[in-house]
Amino acid sequence: MRDEFFQAGLLVKRDYPTDEAQIYTYKNCSICMSVDHHEKENSADPLNVVFPDIVVSIVPHFGKGLSERELDGLLRYLGLDTSAPMKRSTVRHKGVPGMGDTEYYIQQMPMPILLKSFRREYKEYCKSTGRKNDGRFEAWLSAPSARTRILAQKLRAAM
Repeated sequence: MRDEFFQAGLLVKRDYPTDEAQIYTYKNCSICMSVDHHEKENSADPLNVVFPDIVVSIVPHFGKGLSERELDGLLRYLGLDTSAPMKRSTVRHKGVPGMGDTEYYIQQMPMPILLKSFRREYKEYCKSTGRKNDGRFEAWLSAPSARTRILAQKLRAAM
């Protein structure tokens, strides 16, 4: 088997009717990337905040899947840190002609993306309260609400 590198030019984004997921094809594989916000876990207890996960599923059609080097390059291209912990699971599709097993790769969203998201949330907070967005993001994360205190603690611990 030839061990090929990932070729970004062969990754084709497909239209999908919602913003919930991004769909791609790469060679003979269908790829879906989505975000699991853990809404059930987060709504149950505001003190137990669970950061979002990036979920990538890859299913080959008619033939072998990707080599390890191609897979590593693809996952890095999609934003996963292949040197950090990552959950991996497989769903077998026995008896489905032309469809290989679906591989799932799940990883906590990287800190730069989380920080960008929380800065966007701070901007919305300023807009809704009529406050000036003066860059007091750190102060906002230290605000008295339990949610922001827990978020700040988790962000600082992960940095």
